Amino acid sequence: MSARKRRGDLDRAEWSRAAVLGDWCSLRGEETDRQVQARMAHDGAHLYLELEEVGIDPSELVIGDAITVWNEDEWEVFFARERGRARYRQMGLNAAGVHFDLAYDEPTSEWDSGVILRSDVSAPDRWTVRMALPLARLVPGGARPGDTLYFNALRATQMSRSLAWSPTFGGFREPSRLGEIRLAE
Repeated sequence: MSARKRRGDLDRAEWSRAAVLGDWCSLRGEETDRQVQARMAHDGAHLYLELEEVGIDPSELVIGDAITVWNEDEWEVFFARERGRARYRQMGLNAAGVHFDLAYDEPTSEWDSGVILRSDVSAPDRWTVRMALPLARLVPGGARPGDTLYFNALRATQMSRSLAWSPTFGGFREPSRLGEIRLAE
């Protein structure tokens, strides 16, 4: 891979070759007819994540103030080295591209994710977010190719029920319900 790609270049990431994270459902595991999916890949230095909902009107997305993103239409992603009550990271982001990052350590603090993020609401029927996250900052101690990590992505909305890649059977912050991912070597 080129040095340019290794710097987290969203335009050079190979999205068509990324792993598809489909089969989204409600937080309680109920099926949905909403068209939500994610794609994930890495280049050894960055984790690339694409989040997309199709079949919506982006002009109806609720965007609040620029202070937080938690009470509006948003995506939330979670990363951890272990499943359960271990330390984990959370990022919430809205359609305006504002993100808020938290580290659930002792005590809870902000997380300097180093994310390169692009939120795109220019299409008439979808909201797409692309991001590159440095593997060195993803989880405590960083992540490397070959590592197994724990992850979840959620689509929160003011217009209908929230969805998850891995159902939580509870609230958003359920580290015991994070799905397992393995970074290819």
